[in-house]
Amino acid sequence: MLASALRFGKTGRIAGLSRRFVPFILHGAVSGAPASGCFPSLPMLKDNVPTPRAYKGVMVSSTFKDLKEHRAALINIIDRANLKAVAMENDSAKADVDVVDSSLRMVQEAAAYISVIAKKYGQTPKCHTRNPGKVSITELEFDEAVRLGRPILLFIMGDNHPVIESEIELKPANRKKLKAFRDRAKKMGPDTDVHRVYETFESIEDFKEKAAQSVADLRRYLEKEIQDDAGEADEVGDEKKSKNLEPDPIPKAPAFYAEPAYLGSHEFVGRRDQLETLGVARGFASGAAL
Repeated sequence: MLASALRFGKTGRIAGLSRRFVPFILHGAVSGAPASGCFPSLPMLKDNVPTPRAYKGVMVSSTFKDLKEHRAALINIIDRANLKAVAMENDSAKADVDVVDSSLRMVQEAAAYISVIAKKYGQTPKCHTRNPGKVSITELEFDEAVRLGRPILLFIMGDNHPVIESEIELKPANRKKLKAFRDRAKKMGPDTDVHRVYETFESIEDFKEKAAQSVADLRRYLEKEIQDDAGEADEVGDEKKSKNLEPDPIPKAPAFYAEPAYLGSHEFVGRRDQLETLGVARGFASGAAL
């Protein structure tokens, strides 16, 4: 379920996992909340945002009122896994951004993205510049995660999951959008019909079980990412050090080197003459012995 790097199967397991300790950001659209206005004067979001390294957030994107119990369960699972859950439920008011920018920035600041799709489509902000397609906040967040190439975990509520009427999308236009979003989210990308491996849950208990396995796998994936990045940083540091080293002024033996510099009036020969004298004397001594 982590983009092309991870794949969650129906068992809730991930193939090829392991990567760094992760604080989790949980966020989603509040059903029934007033749609935000359109403020073109707000700073535009960056086009290219590298995956965060020092701060490892994992955003959980979903509608809110209909998934309160699921979100609470997920927060508890994250906390028990010794990760930090940063939830919309605990978020503060913000004066400098509206709901669109706030949501998209959270995706940008996260290293991975979790989408939980149920039976409600969610809040649709009206803004012809940032939401020309008139899609929900949750779908905007999903599109941003895809655009940035973030690893994506997808959980979809199954047909047999018990719900009450207020938790079901009744508007025909929104029901059509919800189905299209669900079908599109299942695909690995906009240019392929190949499905990502996602989870379907049929009850809150089913969701808890699969979420617990997924969070554990995700934690291992993110912890390994920290280790991999640290190793790459060490290699780069060693390479830079080697490039910055000045050549050793002292040549290797047997090359001549004197400190301070030799200032004699003739070529420095070391002990060559003495060694020759010793050799002659040794030879003479051998002859005398005979």
